Amino acid sequence: MSSLKLTRREFSVASLATLGASAMPSLAHAKAPFLETRAPAFYTFMHGSMQITVVSDGPLPIGDASKVILGTPKDELAATLKPHFQSADGVVLQQNALVVNTGDKLVLIDTGLGPIKMFGEQTGRLGGNLAAA
Repeated sequence: MSSLKLTRREFSVASLATLGASAMPSLAHAKAPFLETRAPAFYTFMHGSMQITVVSDGPLPIGDASKVILGTPKDELAATLKPHFQSADGVVLQQNALVVNTGDKLVLIDTGLGPIKMFGEQTGRLGGNLAAA
């Protein structure tokens, strides 16, 4: 039998993931009419007969792109990011979850960070934005 060796960080992540998964209901039954409103925190569109809603969990400040995207010169990163309204010195990404409305079922894909502020005060907005959507 092989022994499993985890670092403290790997053990903590695995423990939190197990705890989070055990708190989730095994099956959800939900039905909702298609949305006809728009707001900055969510965006809806049709895909065939399904309505897809992209719901923001908030901005995720990454900071200096050269510390995250390794091996690319900073001037090249700046040129790549500029057309996307990003600065190489202060990259901010959006965290989003998808809600698929089939007409009979609602499916949430990704649950965001919830109320956790691990990545800054701007994150963890999914609950409120989901309620608004």
